[in-house]
Amino acid sequence: KQALLQIGANNENLEKIFLDGKKIEENSNQILEFTKEIKKIDIKMKTLVFKTLWEIVLSDNKSGIYENNLMRRICGLLYFPDKLSGEIKSKIIGNNKQ
Repeated sequence: KQALLQIGANNENLEKIFLDGKKIEENSNQILEFTKEIKKIDIKMKTLVFKTLWEIVLSDNKSGIYENNLMRRICGLLYFPDKLSGEIKSKIIGNNKQ
């Protein structure tokens, strides 16, 4: 929710965004139509996407081998530097320890 608010959504239309996204996902059988749009955005917005994903993964203050593997695969799909993803993860872990 926070990421959507940062990119210009407001509380009134968040529910519609989620419901529309759910409908689209349910009627799709490929991941490419989702990843091609994110590949087009600039690195600043991709960084926000990865920060949000890592916050979800680390919401229980740990990440397992499957979660780490998933994030590495997402980096490849979205042409996002794996090193930058690791830095985001480390920063979130550091913030969670404080």
